[in-house]
Amino acid sequence: MVYRIERHEPDVLRLFNDDLLVDQDVEQEDDTLADIERWGTGVAWAEDYTCIARWDAEPIGDRWQVLVGVAYRYVCWQLDGVSAWDEIGPDGWCSRHVEMGPDGRYTAAAESAAVIEARDTGGAHAVSAYERVYGVVPESAFGPDAEPHLTPINGRAFHDQWIAARSALDPQGGPTP
Repeated sequence: MVYRIERHEPDVLRLFNDDLLVDQDVEQEDDTLADIERWGTGVAWAEDYTCIARWDAEPIGDRWQVLVGVAYRYVCWQLDGVSAWDEIGPDGWCSRHVEMGPDGRYTAAAESAAVIEARDTGGAHAVSAYERVYGVVPESAFGPDAEPHLTPINGRAFHDQWIAARSALDPQGGPTP
């Protein structure tokens, strides 16, 4: 699945999923590249819950004609009765992790960005408090040796597990991105 934003004259932006036109918008004079990327990411999310890690410009620079969305991958896997669902960035690192024990209870719904924010704003104590509620994110990248054990899933399947796990781990309604 490839998301692409094409700039057409006069100032028309078209968002494609593979080769299917998904949405069209008019670029405003005050739109920044970040605005356009946010719009494209929002439509991708609404269409099938795909998160975009970054947009690559073709050609590179301010005069781009095409932005190609580099999406996160969604996978599930099992090990010793533990089921896991992961959102993996283009660098192979896990950005969000859901885990369910053999008893069918969620044991993790952790997000690497939240762990980093906790560390930066509250130090080790804040990280420990976060991990007591939401568990831990895998601390190493998924390399080629992990690929045979990963089953691709779609963004919606991951999102459903993420919401269920976050609700189960913090029924009081803590932060849920």
